[in-house]
Amino acid sequence: MPNARRPSARCTPQDGDAPGRDGGAGLKVLVVDDNVDAALTLSMILEASGHVPRVGHDGHGALEAAREFRPRVAFLDIGMPGMSGYDTARAMRAMEELDGVVLVALTGWGAESDRQLSSEAGFDHHLTKPVQLEVVEELLGRV
Repeated sequence: MPNARRPSARCTPQDGDAPGRDGGAGLKVLVVDDNVDAALTLSMILEASGHVPRVGHDGHGALEAAREFRPRVAFLDIGMPGMSGYDTARAMRAMEELDGVVLVALTGWGAESDRQLSSEAGFDHHLTKPVQLEVVEELLGRV
């Protein structure tokens, strides 16, 4: 079973790859959501689209995975218990090895105040669940 389908998957970078790319055309994408089904579903869709996903289910796990995996894009849920997506984004922005990572808030919270908070936390994009696959593909195509 691929790592992307195991909730506690550990990530390892690919030697010789360009940052955030898996030797081929696909982007390395970190998906973090405390809703296991939602995270795994997005991960499987990304994998089917040629990307290389890794999954996490909390903020602390996201930081560990990001350090090891060095994704080009990270989709982070905002409303996670413990360490929120806002706190996770701030911590990722402070990590020198993640310079240039594209952070995407993927959340059920879509009010203008929520978008403002995600921007202040360091997110590049704010998508509201349920997000259309075409929107995700378009965003990844611009990265």
